[in-house]
Amino acid sequence: MTASIGSIARLAAAGLAAYGRPAVGVRAISVRTIVAAVCSVLAVWLGLAGFSCFAAALWIFTQPPLGTLGATLVTATALLAVCAALAATAYAAIRPRSTTNSAQAPQASPDELIAQGLQLFKEHKGTVLLTALVAGMMTETNSRS
Repeated sequence: MTASIGSIARLAAAGLAAYGRPAVGVRAISVRTIVAAVCSVLAVWLGLAGFSCFAAALWIFTQPPLGTLGATLVTATALLAVCAALAATAYAAIRPRSTTNSAQAPQASPDELIAQGLQLFKEHKGTVLLTALVAGMMTETNSRS
């Protein structure tokens, strides 16, 4: 218990020390955003150029042994395979996650939740108050009214 109170005290001291620092300027944030956007656009364009070079190299490599029709089919198959892999990855990224055992979990009434919260507050009053202090310092508002 002593180590956790000491850790919270060190966190509160660090928060107090950092509380007086000036806020990051809007200009710095906008410059970083513009740099990130430009780098992202360039990365997309260079990726497309690399992908086009891959398709052209595959075409040149397969044309002598397979002929024009065979090179077309091999290049199209490779591009479609990459397309299918990207589509599967995108589908896996956006599909909703299944929640396991959510239907079996008992629903607590609001009165029970309030009682549990009050009990936790009574047991850990110092921790809760220090957490509120640090959270208040981290909000860093300019007006003191």
